[in-house]
Amino acid sequence: MQPRLIRFALACWGLGAALGAGLNAVLGALSPEYFRRVMGWDFPGIGSAAVLQGVVEGTVYGLLVALVLGARWLRTKSPLAVLLPLPLWSTLAALAGGLLGAGLAALNPDYFTATFPLADGLLGSSLTAFGAVGGAINGALLGAAFGTLAAWSRLRTP
Repeated sequence: MQPRLIRFALACWGLGAALGAGLNAVLGALSPEYFRRVMGWDFPGIGSAAVLQGVVEGTVYGLLVALVLGARWLRTKSPLAVLLPLPLWSTLAALAGGLLGAGLAALNPDYFTATFPLADGLLGSSLTAFGAVGGAINGALLGAAFGTLAAWSRLRTP
């Protein structure tokens, strides 16, 4: 295996793990109830567990990005400009998803709890935070997927 590809895979892994940890640190503090209900966690220290969960998920997605883009990475002359926007895609999509989830929960709580039964019984800011966390997680995953596809299409092969 080429050293350049190994460095690329390690960079994708590290970036994915760091982004996952950072996102889940914020989300675990915002709504520990989300992790209690969705993940079934019932123990003290949910915030720390959420960070570790983010590391695991970020690692998986980072390595998937390395697998998808690795072959093209080796054949291109200047891929950094193409790959650097990936974290931005994921971050912006997480923010948009969080705002959308919070907005849906705040504007129509009955619809939100009917659509997402795990949120049933939550009221006010707890419901809004639950929606923000779920939306941010889904937004980050979609942003990473779209960012990877955009990078794939922009990596030119000779």
